[in-house]
Amino acid sequence: MTKWEYCAIRSNVGDGKNFLKFFDASGEGGPKEVSDAHQTIAQLGLEGWELVTLTQISQPDARVYYLKRPL
Repeated sequence: MTKWEYCAIRSNVGDGKNFLKFFDASGEGGPKEVSDAHQTIAQLGLEGWELVTLTQISQPDARVYYLKRPL
């Protein structure tokens, strides 16, 4: 059975702030700010991450990109 690891990028288009968070069993490691969401997604793709979904959240200009890759 394949096991996965996950991460998310929250992109606030209005203020230009983007945050990357990796999810693991420990729950440690808060989000870190990244300069460009799309560039970060491209880099994660080179590292084996796959974009799973894009979700619009309560703020009209905020989106969350969810990615996964096999452990």
